Amino acid sequence: MTNDAYATPGPGSLLEMRHIEKSFSGTRVLDDVDLDVRAGEVHVIAGENGAGKSTLMNILCGVHPEYGGDVFLNGRKAVFQSPADSAAAGIAMIHQEMSLIPSLNAVDNIFLGRELTRHGVWIDRSRQRDAAAGLLDRLGLDIDPDTPIGNYRVSVHQVIEIAKALALTAG
Repeated sequence: MTNDAYATPGPGSLLEMRHIEKSFSGTRVLDDVDLDVRAGEVHVIAGENGAGKSTLMNILCGVHPEYGGDVFLNGRKAVFQSPADSAAAGIAMIHQEMSLIPSLNAVDNIFLGRELTRHGVWIDRSRQRDAAAGLLDRLGLDIDPDTPIGNYRVSVHQVIEIAKALALTAG
């Protein structure tokens, strides 16, 4: 559902989700949900199990491309048909359940499945290591990026997950 009175984003918004609606098998999960995110803001999406938090974020991340309402990114209407579409736009979701492999080091976990390559063929380990070190430094995490992450506490894993999301724009 698109309401023409709300078809353009407000000034200063990085991300807006307007009048978002979603149903599964006839059950309304989201009904007229709005989200407005501006530079420098931190938002918490909280609620009971089944409240629609994950569904809203999955719409933003392209997991559920069929929904009512509008999404604006940097003032322009955005349509994400897949997670790859949202990732290409710089959107990443950090899940509560971490997706790291303990036997791999931070560098390999950060770039797993999205390796930086030379000539589109060979993994550029030096570039990956430099990019990972820069991301970890930016996040204030002082670890050896070549040490298997299973040797670190869960709090370190959480920061590596954030670095992994930020790495979408690395390279």
